[in-house]
Amino acid sequence: MRGLFGDFSTMPLKDLVGYLGNRRVSGVLGIEHAGERRQAVIREGVVVTASSNEPREFLGRFLVNLGHLTEEQFQKAFQTQKETHVFLGKILLMIGAVSEEVIRNALNLKLRETLLQAFRWSEGTFSFDPDAPTELPDAFEVGVDLLEVHRESEFRETAWQAIRAAFPSGDVRLEVVHANLPEMTRAGSFDDRMLQLVRQGKTIDEIIAALDATDFFLY
Repeated sequence: MRGLFGDFSTMPLKDLVGYLGNRRVSGVLGIEHAGERRQAVIREGVVVTASSNEPREFLGRFLVNLGHLTEEQFQKAFQTQKETHVFLGKILLMIGAVSEEVIRNALNLKLRETLLQAFRWSEGTFSFDPDAPTELPDAFEVGVDLLEVHRESEFRETAWQAIRAAFPSGDVRLEVVHANLPEMTRAGSFDDRMLQLVRQGKTIDEIIAALDATDFFLY
């Protein structure tokens, strides 16, 4: 295989991921749509790292939204990363902000989301370079099988149908029914910030933007 190039109108990302996963390829997959760019480094059919130019898909943002990191901790670590070019996870470990297990779990989620968020693109382009290096000297060894991502995409297709049956679009505004809340939210937590935005009358799309959350995570 010398490489692949194309667009999603002729080969959807789901089909591409299934093809690459079944062939157990190694190389770098790049995808782009409307200014969004994502890249996945693949080793023998397993995604070992993934990046995106969307801030909501940064590792630190996942850690904040999962409740493992405060916004202040994230911003300080992110500034250190920009100055030193050290992997964010290593910085967070060095300052004792989170454990290695937490980082690995968040990285696993990030690897999946970087691709799964793009499965809904009907337009865009892709390229796969089998000659690109796949070694990661300064990163945690975490891997997600492409075929596992492919299977999860099928579940999400069903899940999105159910979500859209309840919320036809992101323009919907919600109402908090306090009697139905199972417990008090922790001040500053993701749930607490989300409920504050609901009370302010924000739409779901506006809440997603304000929280820098991925669509599926928030829904």
